[in-house]
Amino acid sequence: MLAMTGSMMNVWNTHTIKAKPFFAPLPEDYTSSGKEWNEPSTVRIATDELINSLVDHRADGKTEITYSGKTYIPKLETYKPSDRTWQGLPSVVKTGNRIWVCWYTGGLKEPDPFNYVVMAYSDDGGKTFIEPYIIIDHPDLDGKNIMNVVPNLWIDPDGNMWLFYLQSYLWGVKFINADAQDVKDMTWQEPRIIGSFKTNQPPVAIINQDGQEEWLFTSETRIGESHPGETRIYSSLDKGLTWIKKSSITSSANAARRWPESQIVQTSTGKLILLSRLENGTVGGVEMAYSDDYGATWSVYQNNLDKPYIGPGSKFFICKLSSGNLLMVNHDTSSSRSDIRAYLSTDDGNTWPYSISIDKRDDVSYPSAYETDGNIYVVWDKGRYIEKEIRLSVMTEDDIKAGQYVSDVSIYKSIISKTGNYLDIVSVNNAFNRTITEKVGTTSSSIRAQLPTEIVVTDEQGIEHTLNGSWSSKGYKQDIAGYYIFEFIVDSMPLYLQDGKDILSIRVQLVKEDDNKQAKKGCKSSISTASFMVLTLLLFGFIKNK
Repeated sequence: MLAMTGSMMNVWNTHTIKAKPFFAPLPEDYTSSGKEWNEPSTVRIATDELINSLVDHRADGKTEITYSGKTYIPKLETYKPSDRTWQGLPSVVKTGNRIWVCWYTGGLKEPDPFNYVVMAYSDDGGKTFIEPYIIIDHPDLDGKNIMNVVPNLWIDPDGNMWLFYLQSYLWGVKFINADAQDVKDMTWQEPRIIGSFKTNQPPVAIINQDGQEEWLFTSETRIGESHPGETRIYSSLDKGLTWIKKSSITSSANAARRWPESQIVQTSTGKLILLSRLENGTVGGVEMAYSDDYGATWSVYQNNLDKPYIGPGSKFFICKLSSGNLLMVNHDTSSSRSDIRAYLSTDDGNTWPYSISIDKRDDVSYPSAYETDGNIYVVWDKGRYIEKEIRLSVMTEDDIKAGQYVSDVSIYKSIISKTGNYLDIVSVNNAFNRTITEKVGTTSSSIRAQLPTEIVVTDEQGIEHTLNGSWSSKGYKQDIAGYYIFEFIVDSMPLYLQDGKDILSIRVQLVKEDDNKQAKKGCKSSISTASFMVLTLLLFGFIKNK
């Protein structure tokens, strides 16, 4: 997450500006010098000419710059994805048949004078992406280290797509015709200042006590700033034209607040839930407050809560689905940025009985989600500085309830952008059962005995690798019917090879002795090896993801 220190902290504290109405036209004689923090960034389609140009006039590998008290010569960097040292913090929405994803990158780290925002899109349901398609960056012609960070996409109740990002202030871009049949027909309004408050979550639109549509933003706060330990709620009753402070709430764990990344969701009863991030898993890693008067007042923050209201000090995402149920995407641990899961609540967040794995790997973080027509789109980053991956999974509520990607629309860990040197395994070459059905009482050792200890795989460059290892059955309960995942643990994985899509896994179903005898029989049928592999890969969603 963004760490505002040094000169950036001074920008926050010394530059203040009254937020202009979002749709107010610029003065006729207005011209941007491209030099000031309160001047808009450029929003441009990523042509070949732009992609091959420098991200900053000083990013030539020769010019010395000073930032955060350090003087150094940055590397030569263009907008080409291959030039990226890091990338992460994605956000996702869908307009019509088009999926949009944004994130930020540029420079050596987060934050960095050369940070800029990327937008990508998919017109095939998330199987492939065009990236970059849009680049948002500030000219910074005077070398004041002006940067664009922590972007978030949002669809307002009227169906308009917005991009919000921080450039000292909170800025917004409203896009027109983002769902146009030809993406080139999409246009946008000039970026505008929303306000001087800070956030790293999109707004939420609620229906208030008067039956009005009301937009709410939560304000990021840190110890040492003007309102320490406090979450501020900002409200707009005119579709973002003007904003006022509506309420605030003080944290119950001030010492653990660094980047609260607070978010609000409205339940089906109208009650608001406010969640805020706490660092290092302190008192669970997430604190929660409620409002029964549409955000005018709040309960005391609660902590030490059950899953999914935990975290290691990383961003979570919560939203209400069109069904009225709640979705939360978060880490399934408070100790590390690993094991992201999507959780489903059918009782306004009181219980969360259903979940599905998003990414079990280490160094995964910052999930964002969007749902429309019953389809749920989740994005996140993996290894911002190493693998440099932005990935997408698509699922339904039924998938989450099953704990498996079984619906026709499901997509598992599709690659949006991967600029690191790691290669994904894309296929397993030796045949063995990838789905196994056994009766309750079957031991894990008897299942593992059926599986090979040597597997031949092919990576995305067509290179074969022979892997030796053993099978793990973590969480397997032989006396309980249901689905279980067995994973192949490689003794020594070749350098730059990874099982990014969990291909080295099988699914085991335990059934009661009297149930599903046909399923058990099916596993022993005389189906050909090739046909069986195609069937099981389809079940896991691997073929449709390639």
